[in-house]
Amino acid sequence: MLDGSLHACGAKGQLYRRTGADAWTRVSIDDAAIARQGRLDRLAEGATGAAYAIGTLIPEFWEPPAELEAAQLQAAQAGDLARFEALSIEAENWAREQGLGGVASGFLLTGSDGAWRRVEAGSEEELRDILVEPSGEVWAVGTNGVILNGDPVTGTLTDRSRPGDRGRDFVGITRFEGRMVLCSDSALHWFDGQTLTPMRPMPGLGIDCGTPAPLCMRAVGHGLVYFDRAHGVHRFDGSSWQEIEIPVALLQRDFVGPHTVSA
Repeated sequence: MLDGSLHACGAKGQLYRRTGADAWTRVSIDDAAIARQGRLDRLAEGATGAAYAIGTLIPEFWEPPAELEAAQLQAAQAGDLARFEALSIEAENWAREQGLGGVASGFLLTGSDGAWRRVEAGSEEELRDILVEPSGEVWAVGTNGVILNGDPVTGTLTDRSRPGDRGRDFVGITRFEGRMVLCSDSALHWFDGQTLTPMRPMPGLGIDCGTPAPLCMRAVGHGLVYFDRAHGVHRFDGSSWQEIEIPVALLQRDFVGPHTVSA
C-alpha cells in the first residue's frame, strides 16, 4: 500500500497502481536497465510521503554474434587456446558494450508525485528488504552482509556493513517492540544500528529442524511473523514462538484456489 493505493510489482520493472475495481495502471519507471532486466522485490512508504522500491538487476542471457561464435569454435577445434581466450575477451567486451551480462546487483528507487527515480545505493549487493523509519530514515539489507542506512531523498546512504558479516545474507529487517530485528540466512538478530545480538528464544523448528531457509519476516500487529521455506510460519509474541499451521490443501502443488480448502 503506497499513498493510500494498492500497488503490485514484479519483473521487467513492472509497477502497477490499483485505480479502481479490477482497474490497474502501470506506473512508469524511466530507467532502461530496470525496464529490461530489473526485478522489483519490495515496496515501502515513508511517513514523509516518499515511497521506496528495492530490487535486483538480473544478468541477461546472451550469445556472441554468429561470426564471433564461429571463430571461437574454429579456434577450439584447432586447439589454439590463446586465440580462443582472445576471442572470449572480445565477446565479453561486446556484451558489456551492449549492456548485457554482468552479475546480479541491487538497486533502490524513490518515488513521489508519481515520478520514480533510481538513486545511488552505495553498494552493488542484491537488496532483499527495506525499513522506513517515521523520520524518513531508511535501512536496507541484502546479500553479503550489506546494511545500508540514510535518506535516499537527499542522496545520502551509508554502508553500515560489518566485516564479520560478509559471509551471511540478510533477507529481512523490521521493527518490533521498539527494536530493530534482522533476519539472516541462518538466524534472527536484534540490531541496535551497530551490533547484532542473537534473538532468544528462537523459533522451535522441531527436533529434526535441518537448516533454516528463511524467506522473510514481518512485524504484524503485536507479533513478529517469520516465514521459512523449509519449516513453515512462526509467530513471536515477545516471549514465545507459536507455529502457524498451514492447511494441507494450500501445500499441494495442484492448489487452484481457497475454495478447495474445507472448513
